[in-house]
Amino acid sequence: MEDMEKVERNSHTFMISPLKYDRSRSYVEPIPVNYASGYIDRWDANYVRMPCSPCYTTNNTQPPWQMIRQELIQLKKKCDAKLATFEDLKATIIKCAGDNYDIYCLEVLITSVYSNMQRAQFMTTILSNMCDLALNVDTLCSRPPALLRIGMNRSVTMSQRQAASLLACAFFSLFPYRSDREPKDEYKNFQDPNFI
Repeated sequence: MEDMEKVERNSHTFMISPLKYDRSRSYVEPIPVNYASGYIDRWDANYVRMPCSPCYTTNNTQPPWQMIRQELIQLKKKCDAKLATFEDLKATIIKCAGDNYDIYCLEVLITSVYSNMQRAQFMTTILSNMCDLALNVDTLCSRPPALLRIGMNRSVTMSQRQAASLLACAFFSLFPYRSDREPKDEYKNFQDPNFI
């Protein structure tokens, strides 16, 4: 196994700074690339278009990231106060995604399949942590991951926390343009990353 510094960077994108594993310090988490300088955006056909990107705008030409942040902060506060309901989650997803999606399966899971204890744990602890991960995507993923295409020899290395942050954004359906009813040509060969 090679050190991260020796891996060919042309075909490999690192979202974490190079590190060498040390058993005596297994608790140390990888640091995102560019962590000190903040989020560096890439808005083109070769990278995932991030919900925190200043290039992501809605019909009124305003970036929705601040509105998304406010919705997630409100939901997190309700989770932390043990007051969040499925209706709160649904309202947050609809506001953030910008459309009224059918989330009946999620509703059945949370309200009917989960036991009272499982539902309480999801609506307080798990959902609160998911809000945190989505809210901090611009810090945890200090740059967008590269899109991986068939026929190209390319890979991406990221931390578990970065992957969790991207999945939290997908859960809340935050990724731009992918929530639209009509997929854009540049994404026709990619799965929709949003859960809804």
